[in-house]
Amino acid sequence: MKKLLLGIILGLAALSAAVALALGAIHLSEQPYKYCIDALSIEERSGLAREEILDNYRAVMRYLSPFYEGEFSLPSLAFSESGAFHFYECKLIFRAVYLAGALSALLWFIAAFKLKRGKLPAGTLAVSGAATLLLPAALFLGIALDFDRAFVIFHELFFGNELWIFDYRSDPIINILPQDFFMTCAAVIGAVLLAAAAAQFAAFAALKKRERTI
Repeated sequence: MKKLLLGIILGLAALSAAVALALGAIHLSEQPYKYCIDALSIEERSGLAREEILDNYRAVMRYLSPFYEGEFSLPSLAFSESGAFHFYECKLIFRAVYLAGALSALLWFIAAFKLKRGKLPAGTLAVSGAATLLLPAALFLGIALDFDRAFVIFHELFFGNELWIFDYRSDPIINILPQDFFMTCAAVIGAVLLAAAAAQFAAFAALKKRERTI
């Protein structure tokens, strides 16, 4: 029972840390978005030049940084008060994810130290790996079955309003942030979660092998 409980706690911590890591990768790297500009024909759909698209995307990412304290603004696109407030809500979620991820990484640092000293059952890693595997499985299942519905459910869970439903006339930023871009983000997060689960299973196998050789 103790091993199961510890495994679930570590699995949730691994989920939190991995989501924060994946979000940070999306946040700091422009590669997923640059891929989407071409793959989703964002230049043609928005009527904007590539550099203008990137300038406005960078402004959004800069605002969403937990270290940025300025007001929401865009270099060349208009935006409504409700649109700016939605991005403020997103900023709060980003902050919460990064804070939870940092605390979870600290918990895993302590757990790794205890595992190395044999003060934590190796089987805990198998349980935590399985727990970590559940979210990417659910993510990929949701994407495969009905991403549109999964997208709506996500917003209904995390936002207490409908401000996320943008009108392109008042908030043309939506033209350069199509829904399929967020599918790409979900795939990146799912891939990092799968890697986190695989790392835990690999660590479990290594610890069990070491136990057999002692």
